[in-house]
Amino acid sequence: MINTRQNEILTILNQLQTQNNLNLIFLSILDIEAKQNHFITTDATVQALLTATLNINFENNHALRQGIIMRKEIIPLLKATMEKP
Repeated sequence: MINTRQNEILTILNQLQTQNNLNLIFLSILDIEAKQNHFITTDATVQALLTATLNINFENNHALRQGIIMRKEIIPLLKATMEKP
């Protein structure tokens, strides 16, 4: 789905960010069978934050992380990274 609908996903993320005046936005998709997460965002700041926090690399606004990490785990990790001096 990501490969065929990535442009649509990115457009919707950008619209949501603008409409809701959000500083940061990304989509995390769990692939339970493959035991991995997909992260999608066009925002370079978010990409850098996710890269620093989760040790992932973005290519064409998409990153893959082996091992499942839940949303409730991601947010505290991101906050900790953002609070570092």
